[in-house]
Formats: sequence, C-alpha cells, structure tokens
Amino acid sequence: MMLGPQAISSIFFATSKRSRPNSWAYVAGGALGATLGMLVAYYSAKLLGVATDNSEQGDDILTWVIVALLVFLTIKTFLGRETAKTPKWMGKLQEAEPKFAFRLGLTLILLMPTDIIIMLSAGAYLVLNEFAFTESFLLIGTTTLIAALPILSIVIVGQRQTKRCQVYGSG
Repeated sequence: MMLGPQAISSIFFATSKRSRPNSWAYVAGGALGATLGMLVAYYSAKLLGVATDNSEQGDDILTWVIVALLVFLTIKTFLGRETAKTPKWMGKLQEAEPKFAFRLGLTLILLMPTDIIIMLSAGAYLVLNEFAFTESFLLIGTTTLIAALPILSIVIVGQRQTKRCQVYGSG
C-alpha cells in the first residue's frame, strides 16, 4: 500500500527541514489509516456475509469485482498520464509541519483507490478464510515499516556517521 505518492511523501518528509517529527507523524498517520481501513474492510466483509460454508460462487464474484476495479484503475491511470499534474499538497511537503504530515499519512492510505481495493480484498480474504482481524497486523505492520524506511535509513546512517566521526576524531 505504500507505492506511488505514499512512498514519495515518505522520502520527502525524511529529507525535509523537520525530518524526524514530520516523518514519524507521517508514519503514525499511515499506521492509523491502515488500521482503520482494515477494520472497516474486515467488518464490512463480515456484515455483508461474504463468508459462508458454500460461498464458492460468492468468492468468484468478489474476486472478479476486485480484479475489474484494479484493471479499471490501471487503464484510467495509463490513459490520464499525459495530462496528470502534480497534486498541490506535494508542493507543501518540504515545509510541512507534523500535523500536516500526520493528516497526509492518514488520508493517503484511507482515500487512495488502490489502497481501498487492497484493504477490501484483504478484509474479504480474512473473512472468507475465517481468520481473525489480528491476522491483518502483518499487512498493517508491513505498510508501516515501508512508510518508516526513509527516516529509519537516515537515523541509522546518521548514527553510524556520528560514531565514525568520533572514532576518527573529525566531529
């Protein structure tokens, strides 16, 4: 779920003036968005009765609906690539405050059509296979980790660089 503008935003925040607070706020917003989205997807699938003992035909319909949505979005994106413009919010990333970063992380996960489809399909899969909601923590955790990779890289490299400077007496 962290492809496209989600990953780009994570990189921009990690290289912004207030990289640490912005990045961690963005990661927290993304984690909350993924958790809320999966809660809605999982319990919607349960409420809609997606899982029944003899739901093979329902499984096929759900699978084809998800595939059709993904194909539609792929074609729409491909056809619109010539006229696509950079979203206005992307221009604010370098000068952002943590509050903006948190809201962006939350809304990018909750409102991106591809992420919605991923969460709906994951929620339906969990329900169809009679898994508990807690099984979605792997998806949520992976999404959160990918969002955190740019700032984690900077923190780790920065700590190693500081130690290296101390060892060689240049910092």
